[in-house]
Amino acid sequence: MQPASHVLDQGPGYVFSAHHNVLIACWTTQGTAPLIATFGRTLAAFVARHPGGVSAVHVIAAGLPLATAEAREALSALMKQHGGHLACVGTVLEGTGFWASATRGVIVGIQLVAPNSLSMRTCAKVSELVAWLPKPHAQRTGTALEPRQFEQAIAEARALCVAP
Repeated sequence: MQPASHVLDQGPGYVFSAHHNVLIACWTTQGTAPLIATFGRTLAAFVARHPGGVSAVHVIAAGLPLATAEAREALSALMKQHGGHLACVGTVLEGTGFWASATRGVIVGIQLVAPNSLSMRTCAKVSELVAWLPKPHAQRTGTALEPRQFEQAIAEARALCVAP
């Protein structure tokens, strides 16, 4: 049996890890179509291992260029493809100001095509996400998350994610 938290994939500018049935994606590089394709393969395999449903968490480093148009289209396609298996999607934006506003705008655009059954939230801090996600995640998947362990799993994944 695998530990509750473990790295699934990592490369220059990204780390994908798992905490129970939550996929944690940390990004320190611009989202591009090839990078989203890599994420999509990880997501598909993760969903297959967790037929009761999964949630996804994205932690986006401050100041990154906005995801390319192709990356945004690929993310929208992933939301449609896996929407029936996704319970919650939470995003943490590590920056503030104009950058955060512009990035939130991109996220809202992607959310417009997401299935209505999907619970989504964008937060400024990991602690905000950890305060929100466990309850709807448990309601939708039946898997309870211990908040301190969940927050630690996100912190560990983020610590591994270095800029390319």
